[in-house]
Amino acid sequence: MRNSLSAAWALLDQLGCPDENGIVIGSSLLFIHDKKEQAKVWMIDFGKTTPLPEGQTLQHDIPWQEGNREDGYLSGLNNLIDILTEMSQDAPHD
Repeated sequence: MRNSLSAAWALLDQLGCPDENGIVIGSSLLFIHDKKEQAKVWMIDFGKTTPLPEGQTLQHDIPWQEGNREDGYLSGLNNLIDILTEMSQDAPHD
């Protein structure tokens, strides 16, 4: 669990802020774990990602409201990190 959490944090650090000129809708996170308890995470499935009209940008971390086009990508990733953190704290320690 802790390795998944570390991988999610690493992805968030790498992103900083996703492309502010595109809408990230319907993408997925692929988590891979190996026998050595290593974990990696990748962003995949960008079939519905679209560019914004000229001059419009997104923050990816503010709530969606009709017409604002915000996708909440960073909000979702932060929520996932919160869930993994809570699960990690509840898990038995070796």
